[in-house]
Amino acid sequence: MITVRHELSTRLGFESFAHRTLFDKMERDPQRIVDFLLSTAEQLQPLAEEELRELQEAKQKMEPSPATQGASLPDIHQWDLPFYSAVVKSQKQLVDPSAAAPYLPLDQCIQGLRVLCEQLFGLETSLAPASPGESWASAGSILKLQLSHASHGPLGTIFLDLHPRQQKYFHSAHFTVRCGCKVPEVMDPDFPTECHHNGHQLPVVALVMSLGHRPNDSSMEHLSLQELETLFHEFGHALHSLLSRTTFQHLAGTRTAADFVETPSQLLEMFAWNHDVLSTFARHPLTGTVLPTDLLEGMQKNRRQHSALDSLQQVLLSLVDQRAFSRDAAETMRMPSVEAREYLSSLTKEVHEQVMPTAMPYAEGTNWLARFGHLTTYGATYYGYLYDKAFATQLWHELFASQPLNRHAGERLWKNLLLPGGSADPYALLRNTMNGTEADASALAAFMIAEKRSSSVSSPPPLRR
Repeated sequence: MITVRHELSTRLGFESFAHRTLFDKMERDPQRIVDFLLSTAEQLQPLAEEELRELQEAKQKMEPSPATQGASLPDIHQWDLPFYSAVVKSQKQLVDPSAAAPYLPLDQCIQGLRVLCEQLFGLETSLAPASPGESWASAGSILKLQLSHASHGPLGTIFLDLHPRQQKYFHSAHFTVRCGCKVPEVMDPDFPTECHHNGHQLPVVALVMSLGHRPNDSSMEHLSLQELETLFHEFGHALHSLLSRTTFQHLAGTRTAADFVETPSQLLEMFAWNHDVLSTFARHPLTGTVLPTDLLEGMQKNRRQHSALDSLQQVLLSLVDQRAFSRDAAETMRMPSVEAREYLSSLTKEVHEQVMPTAMPYAEGTNWLARFGHLTTYGATYYGYLYDKAFATQLWHELFASQPLNRHAGERLWKNLLLPGGSADPYALLRNTMNGTEADASALAAFMIAEKRSSSVSSPPPLRR
């Protein structure tokens, strides 16, 4: 696959498959991506060493043997990581992960989405069950959320398919049913009038998830904070789809660069963990009590445990992805004397030793690359998750950290970032949204370190530039 993709790319005039893939992306130079990933790894390694030491100490206690009882702490192998990470997290857990659920009935969480629409963007929302002709499940299980604005009129429709059921799509996803676009001046008489407004086709999307659980003492479904984050994430995609206005449908909303498309959705995740936002809807249905600040702080700290190690794993995968689809890798693998599996194993080992702490040695012979499916489906673009997280973080601090429901900031986000969809350069969109401040992916590690050291959820740490 690697050599064939390289050959196709060079025949089209590109240096490598990575160069061809990035031709229409936000970041078009593979070397800049590699530099970003290596810089992020270098900054996170000291914090990751601290986190790893906790796992080493846990392993030393749980696996007493001459190999683990010496003066030095035992190594943590790749297969140790999930187990000892779970052990340490359970030991250091500040609050029960399910403790927030009583404050998060699903109906109130949907109300939280409406609060964001109304307070951030000045939108009007209407919520009702989908009609029988619109629904693909039992009556009443799918909701229809319609957005409109006093000046702009109707904006589109979001179908909310949030309840679990048998044989339902397993993952959480945003599906575009109908893109927004400019409609012809001469309309087809059979095109329903409710499908367009003021020369624009109205978008329709569906959010499909299986959220919530029903406690024994409750008739309502409740979410965890992690599920709320997922709901806000997918709603970020929906807002991108509904609030964009483009001439062509292939540039509408989420039809943008693959290494930018997750920026609005990752930004919306941050609202799900902010107490000012949560206080507008996260209330106990019986007492009316708002989700306590100390409970949220405990959940935040639980969430940040081993965040540096988790991020280094993402850096590792992203770097291997870039290296595997580079010119050097493809041309080396085409040499008759080179065995592809051995070469890729040595490449993976080299990257592992660059990125991961020394107490996490590379496991010879494991060949984990064979189950890294993203090489096939997202070749040379796996870095996009970290890139988008960096930009979402910067947007949060520039616009929302001090006042998360600020209308002026919300309207800036709509006008400058969401409205153009994929019709403009993402760097220009970010710069315009942040009032001239340039997008800076390199600030990601500094933010993560400051966040990990922070003890307060009400005063997020500043971004260092």
